[in-house]
This record gives sequence, structure tokens and C-alpha cells, in this order.
Amino acid sequence: MISADARRMRHVCRASVAACCADEWLKSKAPAGTPAVLVTFSPRALSESGGEPPHSKLGSGRVLWSAGACSRFALWVLETAFSKTPQSEARWYHARSVMAGEQHQNRNACALAFLRIGVGIFFLIFGEYKVFGTQFTLAGGFQMWINRFLEGGVYPFMAPVLRGFVLPHATPIAFAVAYGELCIGLALVLGILVRAASTGGLLLMLAMLFSADYPGANAAFWQYFGASLDHSIFALCFVTFIFGRADEVWSVRAWRASAKKVASGRTWRRVRHP
Repeated sequence: MISADARRMRHVCRASVAACCADEWLKSKAPAGTPAVLVTFSPRALSESGGEPPHSKLGSGRVLWSAGACSRFALWVLETAFSKTPQSEARWYHARSVMAGEQHQNRNACALAFLRIGVGIFFLIFGEYKVFGTQFTLAGGFQMWINRFLEGGVYPFMAPVLRGFVLPHATPIAFAVAYGELCIGLALVLGILVRAASTGGLLLMLAMLFSADYPGANAAFWQYFGASLDHSIFALCFVTFIFGRADEVWSVRAWRASAKKVASGRTWRRVRHP
């Protein structure tokens, strides 16, 4: 039989090891000494627990922590979790749910960034041959496509625009399209001005859709969507980039934020240990 003291010592050792792991995770999320909202508790769970976590300030259902308080809180939660009481299980459940929520959020951000980079590569390919070659801009390639659209594929309300404005100014518009596609691709791949680039890409896709994807006057309703797949898919991607945070990871913005965080951590260590 294991004595009560031995069981208590085993629980404390397990809690200490787990607290060290939790402390490393918390330090990676916020430099030492900087305030951050890291753990969210409901006031009901805290009232049922019979007390408050150490060094906490309750307000609007959130607990505000400093990095040092987080490490002390991690040890406190893990020690009380072994008591197997409903209150300690509620504390442990909320702490784990926050970590799981961050993991799902990071996974979604990576998926959105992957889509952003993939669309950007497409537009780099679309713009590269137009910018670095002369067939599209100076040799009549753009005019050829506009005439093909007018022969079949243009929506009726868009035909006067193509004939009266686009064809008379074909060369400057061709250069605008070429360099616009290249800039959109660069912005999406690097994560620079993603919303502005996505707005331009959405306008370009809508113009292409109404210029080339008309299924005919007698077509069924679903055929309008089928005929527009070449451009509507990219348009939906651009809408996602406009309203989402597609540059949160794998972007110049994220790399700069990470570099600033590392630099601030080094400065803090030099201040504390000159």
C-alpha cells in the first residue's frame, strides 16, 4: 500500500514537471513582464471553485495575467487538478480548452495562408509571361482576347464597355492587367497589403467573369455558375482574403512581428542581466 504522504509527493512531482512544460508554453506566447490575456475563465466556474487563482483580476469574464503570474498559475492548477474534485476538474478543463483553441486557431491560420500563397503563385504565373514578354501587351494578344470575348462569352451589358472603352485603350489597359496580376501575385505570396491586392484581384475577376463567362440567353440558371468557374473560384478566394486574416502567418508581417518579439526578449534579458 502506498501511504498518503507518498501519493502526495508523487502528485507534487508530476505537477512540477507539467508546470515546467506549461511555463515554457506560456513564455513562448508572451515575453516576461508583458501583460497578455492568456487564460479565459467563466465567473461561474471561479465562483464554484471556492476561490480565485493567484495574481488575477476579474473583469468581463476574463482573467488578465502577466507572464510570471501565468507560471505560478500553471503550478497551482496542476497541483489542485490531482484532487479530482469537480472544482479542480473545471479549472483544468478551462485551461486545456484555451490551449486547444489556440492550436485550432493556428491550424486555420496556416490553412488560410496556404490558400493565399497558392493563389499568389497562380497570379505570378499569369503575370510573368505578360510582363516579361511582348505578345500580350505589344503584339496584339490583349486585343485578340477582347475580340474573342465579343464574339461569344460577354454579358450583354458589358459589350459596349469592351467596344467603346477597352479596345480604343487596349495597350495601356494590357500593361495595367499584366503588371496588376504580377503585383497581386507578389503581394499574396509575401503577405504584403493582402487586403488591397485582394480587392484589386476581386475587381479583375468580376470584369473577366462578365466579359467571358456568359452562357447564353436561353441557358439554365445553374449554367451561369458552371460557366463562371474559371473566375468565380478566384473571386471567392479574394473575398476570403479581404475579410479574413490571411497574413497572420507565413507573411512578411508575421516575420517582422516575430523578429520584434525576439529582439524585445533579448533587450529584456540584457536589462535584467547586464
